[in-house]
This record gives sequence, structure tokens and C-alpha cells, in this order.
Amino acid sequence: MELCVDVGDEIKKGDTVAVVRQMKMELEVRAGKGGRVIWVYEGEEGEDVGEGVLIAEIEGAGGAKL
Repeated sequence: MELCVDVGDEIKKGDTVAVVRQMKMELEVRAGKGGRVIWVYEGEEGEDVGEGVLIAEIEGAGGAKL
């Protein structure tokens, strides 16, 4: 997984938050709402992540969690 945001970043709806790679496929995780990133997953780049793992929290977006 590759994170595309950091704590403190202002993002808009539709911005790419992370890119998840599996086998030969890439999946972009996009923000459903805009706001300020207040927390991000602290794994290593390229580390495997399981389904349902929280990767970011956005303030000002109704507490959106991605």
C-alpha cells in the first residue's frame, strides 16, 4: 500500500488517499468527502494490509474514516 496523504493535508472529495496493490492490480482509495487529514495508517510502504484496515481519518467530513 502507498499512502498519498499525510497528517495535516487538506483534501477534497475524490482525492486519492492511498493506492493498494495486489498481484498485478491497483486500487485507488478515494476520499468520499473533503476535510483535513488527522490520522494516517503508520505501516511501511509496500506492506500488506488486510480488508477492513483503517488507513486514514478526516476531520471536517463528519468524522469520515477510510
